[in-house]
Amino acid sequence: MISDMDEENSLIALIPVLTQVTPDDFQSRLALLEIEESDLAIREQLVPFIKENVESIVQEFYDYVFRFPEMVRLIHESVLLEELKKTQVTALVELFEEPLDFKFAKKRMQVGLTHYRVGLVPKYYISAYSALMEILCRMVKEKKYMGLDEVKVLSVIVKILHLDMQLAIDSYNHQFSKKYQEKAQAAQEASRAKSEFLANMSHELRTPLNSIINFTDWVKEKVKAEGKEKYTDRLERVLKNADYLLTLISDILDLSKIEAGKFELQLEEVSLPLLFSEVGKSMEPLVIEQGNELVIEVSEGMEPVRTDKTRLNQILYNLLSNAAKFTSKGTITLKAVDDLNGVMISVQDTGIGIARTDLERIFEKFKQLETSKVKRYKGTGLGLAITQELVRLLKGKVTLESEINKGTRFSIWLPRVFEL
Repeated sequence: MISDMDEENSLIALIPVLTQVTPDDFQSRLALLEIEESDLAIREQLVPFIKENVESIVQEFYDYVFRFPEMVRLIHESVLLEELKKTQVTALVELFEEPLDFKFAKKRMQVGLTHYRVGLVPKYYISAYSALMEILCRMVKEKKYMGLDEVKVLSVIVKILHLDMQLAIDSYNHQFSKKYQEKAQAAQEASRAKSEFLANMSHELRTPLNSIINFTDWVKEKVKAEGKEKYTDRLERVLKNADYLLTLISDILDLSKIEAGKFELQLEEVSLPLLFSEVGKSMEPLVIEQGNELVIEVSEGMEPVRTDKTRLNQILYNLLSNAAKFTSKGTITLKAVDDLNGVMISVQDTGIGIARTDLERIFEKFKQLETSKVKRYKGTGLGLAITQELVRLLKGKVTLESEINKGTRFSIWLPRVFEL
């Protein structure tokens, strides 16, 4: 008899799971347990033995069951206990007496449904079935029933009880799976509603914020023209903080659209040499700010890629700005090479690098590494998360290699022709 509850629970992994049993599934169950005609004959011969001893079997069974506090909690009324015993007596006789057909299977699966409704998890009734198995086998051994081959009789008892237990677990799993699916669907709907709210809110914030940025920039130029230089630095700080806030709002808006499934792609033929040149020029101020050099390596004769140019540009901007932020007086290399049915684009830097323990969580949303070197750099913690999602939308894959104090390389594989 199994006594260790963890061991009992682990038995679930050994039992094939069916969420909804069909007649074919039931026949597979019989075949899996190797229940043959000779076994059915012995089962039939055991019926008188079961009927003769069923009262004592059930009493001993419930003596064992009440060792578990969970069972005591569920069966706390004497009237209920007596009713359960009567039901168990009938069920035990039926288990050995009724034909092993699909009607039998559906009836036995009600056991698992009952367990689910009262909140009795499989680990308890797996242990209970084991106890019942031991009780029956011990009684057969003691009484040497009918002079039958003891090993064969014990084998049949084990097979029949295993079949009954599996049907109960199948029924429980079906109910549990159904409830889990309902909860998962509700969670998805809640997540979608959250993403739509964030998208709408972000959109509403961007418009006035753009107005603030434009107005502040106009005031700065006016103040500068009037020779009031002492106000310029203050206005510059307002602009930088407003730009940072706009970046954060834009990132949230992009991520929300992706999560809500509302991110539309505009496909076109994209020349990588031309795109790299455009991105390089736009990134130049950020790259040279910390004394870095941007190197572009791409063949002029490389064939175009059919993808979304705006989103690919956004991916490259995110990776290059990240490289520029964490590299000082180093080299940042933007490279593209042909690779099977696609292209491999890489952004490599000679910056501070990423610790191996942080590589797995670097793409998590709002995640910023907690090292002293990283904390001094401003960021939303969304850039790489968005980059990964955009790469997935473009049917590609992003990988990362890094070493502390030597640098980082992000590699992106994209199909040459995007296919829905």
